[in-house]
Amino acid sequence: YKYFSPRFDLRVSYEPVQPRVTVDQVTRLVFRDDELRSLAKLKYTVERAGVFEWKLVLPVGLVLDGVTGDGYKEHTFDKQTRLLTVVLAQRRQGVLNLTINAHQAFDGEAETFDVSLPVIEPRGVVRENGTVTVYAPDAFEVITDEEKLTGIQPDRSGATGRSVGRARLASAWQYTAYPTQDANRKLALPVTTRRRPTRLSATVGTTANAKQQVVEVDSKVIFTVEYAGTDTFRIQVPESIGQEPQIVTSRVAGGASVPIREKTSGEVEDGWVTWTIVMQQEMTGPVAFDVSWDLKTAGEEDSDPMANRQVLVQLPRAMDLDNQNITGEVVVKKDDALGIDLPDDGELDGLELIDVRELKLLPTNGSAAFRFHVQPVSLEVTVRKFESEKVVETVVSRALVEMVINKNGTASARARFRLKSSQRQRLRVDLPNLANVSDVFVDLRRVPVEKSGDDETALEGWTAYSINVAGTRADEEFFLSIRYDLPQENFFASWFGSTETINLPVVGGVESESGSDGKTSVTQELKTAVFVPEEYKLVGVPDHFVVLSRHHGNLESWFDKQKRTSSLGHLPGRDRGHATVYGNLGGAAALSATWWETSSMTAGISIPIFAIGCVLLWTPWSNRLSVVLVAMFVVSLLSLSYADSVAEALSAARWGIGFGVAAWMLAAVVGFQRSVGSKVAGVVSNTLARNKVEVDRVPEADGELDSAAAGDLPAEGEPVSDEDGGDTDPGSGDAVVEAPDPSPDSTDDDDSGTEDSGDAGLLESDS
Repeated sequence: YKYFSPRFDLRVSYEPVQPRVTVDQVTRLVFRDDELRSLAKLKYTVERAGVFEWKLVLPVGLVLDGVTGDGYKEHTFDKQTRLLTVVLAQRRQGVLNLTINAHQAFDGEAETFDVSLPVIEPRGVVRENGTVTVYAPDAFEVITDEEKLTGIQPDRSGATGRSVGRARLASAWQYTAYPTQDANRKLALPVTTRRRPTRLSATVGTTANAKQQVVEVDSKVIFTVEYAGTDTFRIQVPESIGQEPQIVTSRVAGGASVPIREKTSGEVEDGWVTWTIVMQQEMTGPVAFDVSWDLKTAGEEDSDPMANRQVLVQLPRAMDLDNQNITGEVVVKKDDALGIDLPDDGELDGLELIDVRELKLLPTNGSAAFRFHVQPVSLEVTVRKFESEKVVETVVSRALVEMVINKNGTASARARFRLKSSQRQRLRVDLPNLANVSDVFVDLRRVPVEKSGDDETALEGWTAYSINVAGTRADEEFFLSIRYDLPQENFFASWFGSTETINLPVVGGVESESGSDGKTSVTQELKTAVFVPEEYKLVGVPDHFVVLSRHHGNLESWFDKQKRTSSLGHLPGRDRGHATVYGNLGGAAALSATWWETSSMTAGISIPIFAIGCVLLWTPWSNRLSVVLVAMFVVSLLSLSYADSVAEALSAARWGIGFGVAAWMLAAVVGFQRSVGSKVAGVVSNTLARNKVEVDRVPEADGELDSAAAGDLPAEGEPVSDEDGGDTDPGSGDAVVEAPDPSPDSTDDDDSGTEDSGDAGLLESDS
């Protein structure tokens, strides 16, 4: 205040500051079977001044259950005025929370029920913002009469929860009120509830498992309870099963696990027995039961266990379904020793044949699968039993036998096997007679050498040994290594070559390799490396074997890449001599090896070929080439069946072929030189004779003599014709013609020289 004169009066009045209170209320109403549950959460905001208490009015019919909140001390409730007073421990200001639990009676069994939803009214506030959410089970339908709504409108924010337990969100509302001391809040939310009938649907998944004497029928019946809950379920099973079925509850996703209170069976009606199952409480959602029984496939009077048997599989029926709302699947399984025959598509009444991969209610495995949407359905199955086959006890995946044969009549051998066996204690191995076993290893463990007892006898020429394999597992491979020596006195007895039989170790006994019905051991792949001295060589392909191009040094990595057994049982002599690797699939008890003595075989093949080449020297080249072509043709044909033997024979014949070809080339070169020398000598002698005649000729001879001589002698460079008895070869001795010489002294000399020249020419021409 400002003044300019003291002539005034200042009067001031005062009153206590009143608090300003606003509230945000969230009310959740949940319908139960016999009551309406109310949960109110109030958020007070106090400004200006603090407060000591809250005052609220509860609607008529709402029963208070409890009060909690910030600074709560105690509360009082006046049933006449319906006023609830909540006392705080001290004066409070700011934001405070208060929670009130209450309930109201509700008749859930009535078909329809009218109720005004209770919303607690706070007093002493200047503004109230509130939301109301209504939840109800599927069994109730909540209907709102919008014409009777007062002070409230639908909440379209979508920020509320979708469900509370088994109750779903039925509706959501919001309101804003500004009450005063003279005018209270006006809010009305009347609704009508209508009870829905129980709706049942079901799915049935049945597995029919055919075994030796029975067919096990296991069905999982899942009822889906919608809207109103129920505690009673009914299932029908066929009377023909002749026994009480096993019915137990089963867990299912989204369903509650509630025990069965009682099970009762009804009277037989049209071949079906109805079982009534009562649960401990009413249930909604999926409720699952396992129903199982066994069907016998063979009666007491059946004597033939291999006969075909027909079994009628009838599926359980789920009862009390709305509009027969059923979906089912059937899968047929069988034992490995059985076969099943199913009816044709035209005989499947109500069943639809599907692929097992289309199954949704059952695992996707089995022999056949069906789907159905009607009840009842049945499936006739014909069960066939197969004759069982004895299982092989021992499987040798890889076997490697190495043998060094010496000239002194002994053979050092090492046999290694990579195998699986169901024998847990002893494993039989047959070795050749007179075999001296020095070491036996199972994996890396040395085991004693023991012969089998009298109960296990080997074939003639073999000895049965029993190997301790305790500690190995049937589902894991292990290694067996045997080192032994074997006498072979007569192996290299022949001076040229022969075929000898080498007996090999056999796992499981020699009888197991004979192909008989009692076969207990199989060998998948066998490789044998045989080492002989340098002067011998193995040729040919033994029966049941092939010759491999693999070097024997690579066999270790083939047998075991980690080479764990390469050092077990030292084998001397592997790095000396010729090595031949044989391969076999299926195993073998013996190997027939053919050997040659290298020098004898080379001489026996090369000498005849060289002799034939020398004989062909006196024949024309056309004959020689014809013989070569015929020989090549015969060798090519033989190589198709005996490729290895032909290759070794050609290697032994290389010396005879080489020297024969050299003889032919030498003869061709020498013959060419002699032919050229003969022609040169004839030309030289003819020229000398002609020159001598011209020099010694007398110039004064008469013309007749000259013309006669000139007519008798050929012109220079003119060949002598055949009609004159001459030869076209200028080197021939016939071309020399004697001419008369007037000098008598020189006649003898010239004649003798001419005759010598002519004779030499004739000899050369003839040759």
